Amino acid sequence: MPIEKGKSYTWPEIVAELHAEGTKPLYALHRNRKVVGFALNRRQNPKAPDEILAGYGESREQYADAFIRDQPVVPVFIREAETEELWRCAGNFRLRGSTEENSEKNKRVMPFDIPAIYKILFLEEVQG
Repeated sequence: MPIEKGKSYTWPEIVAELHAEGTKPLYALHRNRKVVGFALNRRQNPKAPDEILAGYGESREQYADAFIRDQPVVPVFIREAETEELWRCAGNFRLRGSTEENSEKNKRVMPFDIPAIYKILFLEEVQG
């Protein structure tokens, strides 16, 4: 089943289709230490898919850096509410830029919802 923009998928379908490892960090779907997709919650990434807030811990930093280094084109899935079962595919995206500037990170930190931010990844959709 090829992944299509605008369609919704269950977590097991996404992991199977991308041949992802399904291990933490779950926001960065990965295989062999390479990012193959992103799965984001709207509450923690309010501007997704254009902007991804990568936090600390559970190898989040490692996969943010791998995405910056490798610059793959990957599908981005968004779940509007944490209680939802389905993730909507927003399309295929690539890195447009990133920052770790404190002034930019501080603008996006909100108590409880968005904790400390390691880096901000700016994405752009790839057509076709």
